[in-house]
Order: sequence, then C-alpha cells, then structure tokens
Amino acid sequence: MKKMVICWIFLISVLFVTILYFGYSFIDSISGYQTLENDMVEASDFYLDINKIDLAVGEGIRLEGKQLIDAKLLSSMAVEEDECEGYVEIKRNITNYDYKAYIKCDSYETEGYEE
Repeated sequence: MKKMVICWIFLISVLFVTILYFGYSFIDSISGYQTLENDMVEASDFYLDINKIDLAVGEGIRLEGKQLIDAKLLSSMAVEEDECEGYVEIKRNITNYDYKAYIKCDSYETEGYEE
C-alpha cells in the first residue's frame, strides 16, 4: 500500500512538472509577439500626439503598422525571423483613449484580428 502511494505521488509530481514546463515554454514563445503589440500601442499614442489628432467621444480610428513605421515610431513589424502585419484600433471614451493592437504573423495571430 505504501509503495502504491509513493508511485502515485511520483506520477502526479512528474505530470505537474511537465505541465509547468510546457506552460512556461508557451509563454516564452509568445512574449516577443506581446512585446510587438505593446510597442505598437506606445507608437500609436505618440502618433496621436505628434499629429495632434483629437478624437471625439465614441470616435475611433485604425492605424496600420506601416503608418507607424513610415512615421519612424516603430522600427519593424517582425519578431525575430517572423514578419508580421498588423494595426492598432484606437477609440476615445469619456476620459481617455483605448488602444488595442492586432498582429498576424506566420506563427502567431492576435485573437480578433480582422483583415
């Protein structure tokens, strides 16, 4: 009976460690894409400031990644060797702007991406 309990504890431990390993591997593999999305949001904020764009409450615009690169606010739309395309949707609410970046790459796509 004692051997059986030890075997179960060992199997559960191995399963737990395996799940943790794959979880951390997945998080590490998408971190570059999340960084690109964050960089696009920051570049979009600068774009609005530089171009003195002021949206009315409820109004929104879409900035393409190419616009941000052309404005020299973003260096590229690539994550390592994976070339991406994308955009940032900006909407004005009562107190501030809401930004959401969407990218599509060979190995990653933001949920809700629309072409």
